[in-house]
Amino acid sequence: MAQIEATTALLEKQGLDVVMAAVSELKPDADGKLQGWQICSDTNLKIADFKAALADPAAGEAGDFARMADHLTGVADHAVIIDTTASEFVSNMYDMWLGKGVHVVTPNKKVGSGDLKRWKACTAAMESTGAKWGDETTVGAGLPILNILRTDLINTGDEIKSIEGIFSGTLSYLFNEYKAGMKFSDVIKDAKGKGFTEPDPRDDLSGTDVARKVTILARQCGIEIELDDVPVASLVPDALADWAPKEGEVMADAFIKEMEAFDDEMEAKYVEAEAAGNCLRFVGVVDVPGHDRLVHAHRVPPCRHRRRLRRARPTRSSSTPSSTPRSQARATRRKAATERRLRCERRGGGGRGEGPSALTRPAQARTSKIGRASCRERV
Repeated sequence: MAQIEATTALLEKQGLDVVMAAVSELKPDADGKLQGWQICSDTNLKIADFKAALADPAAGEAGDFARMADHLTGVADHAVIIDTTASEFVSNMYDMWLGKGVHVVTPNKKVGSGDLKRWKACTAAMESTGAKWGDETTVGAGLPILNILRTDLINTGDEIKSIEGIFSGTLSYLFNEYKAGMKFSDVIKDAKGKGFTEPDPRDDLSGTDVARKVTILARQCGIEIELDDVPVASLVPDALADWAPKEGEVMADAFIKEMEAFDDEMEAKYVEAEAAGNCLRFVGVVDVPGHDRLVHAHRVPPCRHRRRLRRARPTRSSSTPSSTPRSQARATRRKAATERRLRCERRGGGGRGEGPSALTRPAQARTSKIGRASCRERV
């Protein structure tokens, strides 16, 4: 709510009239038990209005997501529900919302990677009503991975062979920091101290979050799988899978202490990878032709992704004409600049020949975001 309220003027400049018409929250009843609650309005709700209603026992009404959806479609031409939860109960509402023509925007991975029948019901509802499911942040945070996969690749006829990536920020940090001679438990402790881990580090180390992202990507590629179909090589030792801290112990601190007994196992994996000229990374893989998908700690060559980018650099055949006279002129200028640079380098450098040429200078990119919302849902 705060973000939408703070950017109202920006949105209006882009022709977007955003009305916060309903909010859902958990609210204690007379006995102090948390119950689903919501407030609906025909006018724009401000944060102050929401807080006042939440504090007033008589304000609002019992939570009813079907009624909320109907209310939104009655007050806005484009009704949107923003789900900021990880709730299974809320996840079960998606097909109903989409079936009513209400757009859904969410970072919640449970629908995209959960029960396959529920996911199919959501996609069928979208096809029926034209409602959109904004799930971009479920894989890769703010990176436009899903949009590029669906819109720029699959929908333009490209065939996806495989998808491979490091999909966990926490595990990426752990393996980037871990070096020979270090204790893996100390690296987990460091990540915990910086706020990178979950309260129970096993939620990160188990690889379940990565498996959810692999499932989402696989389904977008036409592989209809359940989350349990994804083999996961967990980093949690079997002896600690069902372990529980003693009463009074802090979960994360106690778990890290227990992990010290398994530091030698991780060091052995590191040494083995290093001896082969590789490094350890926790990788999620979707192999589309073979319908394979897995999540595991994997040995990869150092700087592998940088080399891939260089190899993938597009080239133009000399027999292929440029699309426009302007692009031909640009190509001529680039060629002349390159020749000047090479001549300067042969003379020993200096002058305009030093520094990046027009061929190597990174292009400047401009990005923009447009957000729409009619309702923020939080449970």
